[in-house]
Amino acid sequence: MSLRPLVTALLLAAPLGGAAPDPLSESPKNYRVVLENESVRVLEHFAPAGASEPRHHHPCRVVYSLAAYRLRIERGDGVTNQDDRTPRTAWWRPAEDHSVTNLGTTTAKELIVELKQPPAGATDCDEPLPIGEVVALTPSTMRWELDKEGGAARATLVGSVNRPGPFVQRLRLPKGYRGPRHAHDQALTATVVSGELRVGFADGRKPLVLPAGSYLTLPAGVVHDEASDGGAELELRGFGPFATTKR
Repeated sequence: MSLRPLVTALLLAAPLGGAAPDPLSESPKNYRVVLENESVRVLEHFAPAGASEPRHHHPCRVVYSLAAYRLRIERGDGVTNQDDRTPRTAWWRPAEDHSVTNLGTTTAKELIVELKQPPAGATDCDEPLPIGEVVALTPSTMRWELDKEGGAARATLVGSVNRPGPFVQRLRLPKGYRGPRHAHDQALTATVVSGELRVGFADGRKPLVLPAGSYLTLPAGVVHDEASDGGAELELRGFGPFATTKR
């Protein structure tokens, strides 16, 4: 597995929308805290047959099944998996947003051990992807986080905007997207992978209309905003730590 941080905003250092809620607040009848300290939170999870849980967030974790069950897991990036589990089985899960539906006829019962401070070498937690290693990600294996308000989806491919060093990120803008005006504290480069992006500027210069294949460099401090009528996917590169402020 590869190291993937929780995705932060790409054109905005602050997330474009709120993070998915905690399972205890979103589905309180289905979760019970067994243990919690500064290192871990252990949850007991019950999902009756036919029950559905709306989208929520878990950090990286170990899951241990207490019964036989069948769950449909739909991740925040739209990828859906079916988990058929037997009792006394343990497996590793990365940090992710997902919704859950019990497809079976039995109640799903499991223990979820969430790590608050990932150990050295832990994968798919809060550490950046390794730089200098072979990393291959397809659209289906990139981990996306959806924005409830703006509808954008974000994925970090290499590095982290929060740590020193280079980062590479993807941003998917839905049809009709209109982003807030903002500026970055460092230069950012962008390639339009698909669709068309429109970039407006606060200083009155002519807006840019960038079709697929276009390249853009934004110097530090340039106040701008983004929009896309038909939707677009961007790849962004910069150096962390990287900050953005709304204007």
